[in-house]
Amino acid sequence: RERERAYRLYPKYFCTKPDKYISLTVTKRRRRQHQDIYIYIQWQLRQIQQVLEQLHQQQQQQQQQQQQQPPPQASPSPAAVPIYYPSDGPSDVELLQTTSTSLQSKLNQLTELGLANDRASFVSAFVPLDLPPSDTAAYLEDLTSAPEADGQWTNLVAEIAAIRCGRGVDRIEGDQMSKAVFFFTHPLLEKCDREVAFTCVNGEWRAEG
Repeated sequence: RERERAYRLYPKYFCTKPDKYISLTVTKRRRRQHQDIYIYIQWQLRQIQQVLEQLHQQQQQQQQQQQQQPPPQASPSPAAVPIYYPSDGPSDVELLQTTSTSLQSKLNQLTELGLANDRASFVSAFVPLDLPPSDTAAYLEDLTSAPEADGQWTNLVAEIAAIRCGRGVDRIEGDQMSKAVFFFTHPLLEKCDREVAFTCVNGEWRAEG
């Protein structure tokens, strides 16, 4: 009866064999199912795409916020203040400098002249004030043109630079107002103990003759 009723309602789908109608009906149902599945998949893809766009926007906002924030500034470290400890002997670490400001200024001047290789100005500021001009010229010649002039000059400048910064100074004798005697280890010659004395005359420090 169902086949007859279907034949009366849909005669164009029937032919001599009634099984053809059944096959056409099944085909239509499958098509509708496929269409429904396709529509569902398309909806899911749109949902996923929206989520991805939201995540992308959030990442861009975070990057912009990080770029706008100023970089952290390092806190300035306090300036290092040199500290000098009492010396108990020659050392490559301990520094023992003079307490006289004027003598330290003289040692700074001599060191600068030595580093500039200005031998004439160095000798003029180094030798005693009462040294005769001939002796001063002879001393300058010894540091300039003598066979061992370069070696003597290098050792002299190294000694002045050492007592200027206090490196290897064992002790300083004298009141350091009118006289100061530095006992130190030579910075270039191994196992060589040296002694250099300075005297102050009318506010001018010079090497003691």
